[in-house]
Amino acid sequence: MLCAAGGSAPENPLNRLSFFVALTCASTLPGLLLVASATAQVAAPGWVLGSIEVGDAPGDVAYVGTSLFVAAGSYGAGSQRLLRVDAARAPIEVVDNLNSIGGIAWDRANDFLYFTDNAEEAGATTTGDTVYRLLSPLGVASVVDAATLELAPAGSIPQASLVLPLDGDSVLVTDSAGPGAGSVLEINSINGTITTVVNGLDYVSGLSLAADGDLLIGNVDSSYVGSILRWDAGTAALSIHAVTGGAFDQVSYRDGSLLVTGVFAGDFSSAIAQLSPEGAPVGEIASGFSFSAGLDTDPISGQVAVTDSCWPIPCTTITTLTPLSAMTGTDQGSKDCNLAFFGGVTDLTPSGNSKPTWTCTDGDACDRDANADGSCTFLVGACVGLDEIDGCAPATVDSIEVSRAPAEGGSSLLPLLQAAVDSILPASDAACSAGVAVEVEQGHVVRVKLKARDDGKVVDRDNLKLACR
Repeated sequence: MLCAAGGSAPENPLNRLSFFVALTCASTLPGLLLVASATAQVAAPGWVLGSIEVGDAPGDVAYVGTSLFVAAGSYGAGSQRLLRVDAARAPIEVVDNLNSIGGIAWDRANDFLYFTDNAEEAGATTTGDTVYRLLSPLGVASVVDAATLELAPAGSIPQASLVLPLDGDSVLVTDSAGPGAGSVLEINSINGTITTVVNGLDYVSGLSLAADGDLLIGNVDSSYVGSILRWDAGTAALSIHAVTGGAFDQVSYRDGSLLVTGVFAGDFSSAIAQLSPEGAPVGEIASGFSFSAGLDTDPISGQVAVTDSCWPIPCTTITTLTPLSAMTGTDQGSKDCNLAFFGGVTDLTPSGNSKPTWTCTDGDACDRDANADGSCTFLVGACVGLDEIDGCAPATVDSIEVSRAPAEGGSSLLPLLQAAVDSILPASDAACSAGVAVEVEQGHVVRVKLKARDDGKVVDRDNLKLACR
């Protein structure tokens, strides 16, 4: 629930995603006063900030193939919706008639997009307080009414919050009902049956799975102290995994660590915390948010997407954090801090050195359309100004020429990638464009070429080979 999106708190905010409301609408809570942070977002070493325009106040966010799906709009009856966001294109409305979207998550194996709404009581609503399931979200051709997508009956989960798809035919959802009343529920995606997994929680929020299969649960107690709880299904044991100082959304990162939003600093700014697999604090991957909220990570590129409430004036962008360690083209010479690719997994030589190549087998996890259909879909983006590369001082990049080989339809242009790259230029600091889809037929290779200039002088060239098997 995003009271920040509408600029004012709904009635009785302790009943819906209460920790988030308490922090973004703190004036409604006796004895708690929060001054919104005026600090700028800052990425930790090894990460590069980016920004994707939504055009409306974003809530939760989920990576789906080469797209981002995001909750958008002000709190109220039928006033929120799900948008599909792609680079260099206007956001596309996918689902409407929502009131207060809690969480979004994509089940890639079954190609389902799950999301929640926790405000059936917000005026003249026709649905809410439940979980929804959208089949094949990338194939939606026209706006779908949320009321037609209910996985469980409206009103069945009063404070429906974040969601986590499981292997098989079920999804977990947190019911953020407050001190002693919060719970984690499991919903059968075939018949909508609801089973309580963990109860006796508080303002429960994010969910993720640890490497050993244990469930990690974000929880905020009645004193608004956040923690991560570990639930061992085998022994039905619930223990404190780590104390974060605040917890809203969370995701298990590809290195086994846990990323958590809703973490607050002493100046009331908010950060994204990183915890080790054992729960020990590692640090922050970014800070300077007003309230870091919705969170997801792309398992292929390692990029992280996060939303910020920016209370009292809402943000209209999604922040991206791209890891320097996953970029291609940063180790080939003294100019490689000026330009690099992100979006795929870099091939390695037998000796372990990186190659300017991404190889994918049609239908594998690296194929972003999630189908074995005779082609591979890659996500390709560019980053500039990488000042953390040893022995290289970045230039100011004022133009980048984008081309492909072989030409397609007689043209060597990649207009969407060109537009995405142009949007971050000129750049004197580290920045990453949005990524765009590039399709390669099975058994073929496409080369993407970037040429960066500073005042007409070429300062870096990067060529990337996309191979589909």
